[in-house]
Amino acid sequence: MPLVSIYNEHIVYKHMKIEERGYIMKEFFTIDDLSVMTMLSTRTIRNYITKDFLSGKKIDGVWRFTADDIDKFFKVDFVNQSVQSKKYGIVFNYLSNEVKNENSVCSIYDYSNVDNDKAENICNRMIELVNSNQYGKVTFSYSYNGKKKIVRILLTGTIMDIHTLMNDFINLSQ
Repeated sequence: MPLVSIYNEHIVYKHMKIEERGYIMKEFFTIDDLSVMTMLSTRTIRNYITKDFLSGKKIDGVWRFTADDIDKFFKVDFVNQSVQSKKYGIVFNYLSNEVKNENSVCSIYDYSNVDNDKAENICNRMIELVNSNQYGKVTFSYSYNGKKKIVRILLTGTIMDIHTLMNDFINLSQ
């Protein structure tokens, strides 16, 4: 069932669902895939490999990780904390940047009682809109907690871009 993890600016990458983490399953993931999923740098991920926090196989000179490898990786407490802090770093970066070139907004949208199909629908609609490039420079983060059935969308950008994006999102939802 396709769900999408974390999106930063206009970089959008689909993954497969791994347990209840909201990722889409593929046969193998690369270091770049993990970097997009976690917002950790490729260098940090390579360091985790070196320190045996992440295991995988090197195939034709490229690291490949299975869903099981990634699940074990996410179960390491400080890795999970690091990923969470990166994900919510969008809000922190917004708050810590005192000088803004334009009027801007940081919005958090929570949708509760969302099953997997509806979460996928919400995510795909948001990806479609963000990728249309008609909303300026919008920073977008998406997460789905399957256990609690909550979708969280974090958006930053100009007030007008976010307002227009969310109006279009709501119109697509009806």
